[in-house]
Amino acid sequence: MPSQIGENFFIITESIGEKYSNMIFSFATLIAGVAISFYRGADFAGVCAAFIPIMFILIAVFGARVKVTTAEKMEVMKKLGGVIEESLCAIRLISSFANEKKETEKFRKLSENVKNVAHR
Repeated sequence: MPSQIGENFFIITESIGEKYSNMIFSFATLIAGVAISFYRGADFAGVCAAFIPIMFILIAVFGARVKVTTAEKMEVMKKLGGVIEESLCAIRLISSFANEKKETEKFRKLSENVKNVAHR
């Protein structure tokens, strides 16, 4: 669960930062293009203005595809995080069983120390 929260936070932070900067860049490019086209000639401005709706349609289609892909990616990452967490817990459990004799001996020594201190 913590790994999923961290991954989701990273994705959201990264997406907002990239989208915001890309949106500012695209808007500035659009304004500059329109200004240059009106400076160079009205015919060129008409051609540029004709492509604006097409660009908005392409942006909307691309945005929808990115949204779907991101949702799929997050679902797969969630499953992967769960599998990794289960594997790590299983490794810890198996390693504790592998060290059972060592841990038993350690516990016996500590309990002997407690017994010796208690009998003083």
